Amino acid sequence: GTFRAWSNNLIEGFDTLAQPFSFFSPLFLIPPLFHTSDVVAVFAYVDFAIFVLTLAISYWVIQRLTHDRLASMTGAFIYVCSTYSLLKLSQNDTTYLSIIVAPIMFYLVHSARREHRLRTIALLAAIVAYCIYVAFLQEFSYVVLFLGLYALWRFVKGNRESLFALAAGMTAGVVVGVPRLVAQYQTLSDTPRISTGVVFDGDLLTLLRFFSRDIYGRSYAESLTGSSVNLYEGDLLFVAAFASLLLVVILFDRGRHARTPWNSLRRTDIGFLLAYIVFVFATMHVQLVYRAVSLLYANAPFQHSRIGVSALLPIACLSALYLRRRHQRQLNLASWLTIAVALALVVSATTFDYESWRDPILNALGQPSAPFIACDACMKLKQTGQFLAVDVIRLVVLAVLFVLLATSWRWLRWFSADGVRTALALAITFQAVWGANAWLTGPDTTEYATPFDGNNMVLAPPGDFAHPTADEMQQLQSRLDNREYRSITVCPLDVIVVDCSNPMGILWNLRLLDGYLSGVPRRLGELPWQPNEVSSHQIRFRQATDVPWRLMSLLNVKNAIVVTPDLYTNAGSHLPDGLQIVENPSPYVYPRAYFARTVESVSEAEDVAVTHDFFAECRQCDNLLEAPKPVDEVEGPVTGDFDATGDVAVLDGADRIDLTFPASAHPRFLILNELYARGWSASADGQELAIYPTNVVMRGVLVPTGATHVTFAYHSFLQFAGWYTLGLLGFATLAYLLISRFSRHRPPLPLGEVARSAGEG
Repeated sequence: GTFRAWSNNLIEGFDTLAQPFSFFSPLFLIPPLFHTSDVVAVFAYVDFAIFVLTLAISYWVIQRLTHDRLASMTGAFIYVCSTYSLLKLSQNDTTYLSIIVAPIMFYLVHSARREHRLRTIALLAAIVAYCIYVAFLQEFSYVVLFLGLYALWRFVKGNRESLFALAAGMTAGVVVGVPRLVAQYQTLSDTPRISTGVVFDGDLLTLLRFFSRDIYGRSYAESLTGSSVNLYEGDLLFVAAFASLLLVVILFDRGRHARTPWNSLRRTDIGFLLAYIVFVFATMHVQLVYRAVSLLYANAPFQHSRIGVSALLPIACLSALYLRRRHQRQLNLASWLTIAVALALVVSATTFDYESWRDPILNALGQPSAPFIACDACMKLKQTGQFLAVDVIRLVVLAVLFVLLATSWRWLRWFSADGVRTALALAITFQAVWGANAWLTGPDTTEYATPFDGNNMVLAPPGDFAHPTADEMQQLQSRLDNREYRSITVCPLDVIVVDCSNPMGILWNLRLLDGYLSGVPRRLGELPWQPNEVSSHQIRFRQATDVPWRLMSLLNVKNAIVVTPDLYTNAGSHLPDGLQIVENPSPYVYPRAYFARTVESVSEAEDVAVTHDFFAECRQCDNLLEAPKPVDEVEGPVTGDFDATGDVAVLDGADRIDLTFPASAHPRFLILNELYARGWSASADGQELAIYPTNVVMRGVLVPTGATHVTFAYHSFLQFAGWYTLGLLGFATLAYLLISRFSRHRPPLPLGEVARSAGEG
């Protein structure tokens, strides 16, 4: 209920408005409207509503293109059910927004005409502006990439309205979304992700994942033995094996059978959609193409598998066009009986428990009985490739069945090509629905060794992840002395593979040094960390014996919380018995705020070097901090000795920190042991104070003589979005009125010019 732009809970603080899933969404209104605090139950209804909404939108768009209801339904289910992995992520209302708007934007660009130009531009602008504020921008940028290339293609082919409408709509939407874009850019530019270069970890063999979702394993623990590519976020078709196999047929057929006299896509458009699908797969599996695409993102590492989101709609459209019945004639009884038999076989083969077949088949092939089939040198980046035996068997059976069904019209005289298309459409629809349901409610979701092991970000057994009560939070915060000191979490991989600190920091309202965000702040990452402690996204400690306590002492860290499964899931909504808190063994821990005795003016590089020399771990010492560093380094025009007497009291507020202390007749340099970041300002009795980076990550200010109070306030650029938007609306309204007035008072053309214009028309 309190608006805060700055959170102190993770990685020494971060701008909440710059995070991809923290800006206000209309879905936040649903729990209050239903008067419930059971957010998970509300999410179930929201999830289903989003699913149905996307199905209706995609069906309407595809049906307008294909004019075949059954084929359009199949295309819509391919599109929607292939995104079921996104529905399991905590980003559902932000990531999935791109899935919802992609068909609408595509149809607006595709159907752009001169006579309704303003309406098209206005709709595109509204969608773009809303997505900039609410959507996960990475996925949305891929949708924009697809639409931009499509509009450019149509421009080359002689249709200028598509490119003009998209360019104008994007421009208007971006202008409205400037505050959001600036806030995200400021945060991203303060992380090392922009400059670390591209990281490619895929190869062509990972294409097998699109035919069978679990072929590399059913969880993080299993899949790590195979491909390291993240294939759970935004990938393509592995929900239905027949849909993946049909795509192979379409690509090799080059879409020739997708052309009919009744569809709304020209032959050239079909060629573009095929080319874009190939481009997406190449981006995900060919290093040269991936590196070329990464240039569009300033060489920032990006999840190249997520670009698959933008290929889902082209795949759904082409699949529907390919399954479109050519003659639209009623099938005879023999054809319907054949379809019924084929569907029975497909249902049986899709839902069959292949575990009972695994060992006999492996033994017959000379393979030992084991969950995985080993394939040495299969993976380019791995010493051994491993494939889940059950999924390999399932894929082979389904592939054989698909080939028999797809070619049945050649060897069954009474079965027409339209009958085959009908059977394939119904089979794919079943597989898509069954596969999505199995993924959302199957054993891999409800039974797991560690939370989120199968990337199930919002699904858990009843009783897990209950919100802690106020008394529980107060109890834990008191044990940690949360107001005066920061803490860290020690989280082994057998507790959870990803995102260990975030629930602990945010749900328990703890001031943590570690965490997982869109990027580790650059200054924080420049400190002398040990290998495996810091990555581009997170700071994480896996065992207490590896914690760099000397560096933790500098960063005001007094305690480490050993995370156990019971603590992480908060099962039973109580602090677990035997909660283990490891206290920093260093005799001295830097306070949250203090007055410096001696400061030295240095450059940022010198500041980093001195900090490394003093706080890095060494083999010949106990790596504990006995006393503070004699001199504090300041990146600013401040140097000399200062009055260091007086205790500093710190009081947190919404986007502000108030520090009070006794007055002094001598100059003082106040250091707040909080992350230095743009957006913070400082003042004392109404006088603005310059904030200098101190000791690499801290904030330092010169305190005027006699002052007893300093306030630090944070202002995200996005906090001005309201006034910015109102100003834009006022400007647009004024421009509209002026243009309308000018148009009404324009003198009429002479009669001769009117006649001449009519004749030219």
